[in-house]
Amino acid sequence: MKPVDKDSIVLVLKRLDLYIENPGIMKYMDICVKQDYKIQYWLIHEIYFSPYKIFLNTITREQFLFRYEKTKKYVCLNHMSTAEGFIKYFMRCIQEEMEATNKINDRKSLRMEDLKKC
Repeated sequence: MKPVDKDSIVLVLKRLDLYIENPGIMKYMDICVKQDYKIQYWLIHEIYFSPYKIFLNTITREQFLFRYEKTKKYVCLNHMSTAEGFIKYFMRCIQEEMEATNKINDRKSLRMEDLKKC
């Protein structure tokens, strides 16, 4: 990862109040809390390098955490094989949330509306 990308991701994490300044504090965290932080960092990284990067400018902490908790509810994350499904579900939730908030329609949504008209 380029330093400029890393700095941008850190800024997003700080804005969402997810950045941990002192990584040593993680040794005092519960395993589940530590896992949540790691997954949230991973999700921000994935969004940053996706076509939905623009949403990182407008998403709020509440929106991010709500979608994260919703994803945890519907996608069990027991092992790495479900990690990909977890990320895909989360990304789709974020995409839908931000499109609705910003009144943006993706091409798939537009095609579905055209099919309904027929």
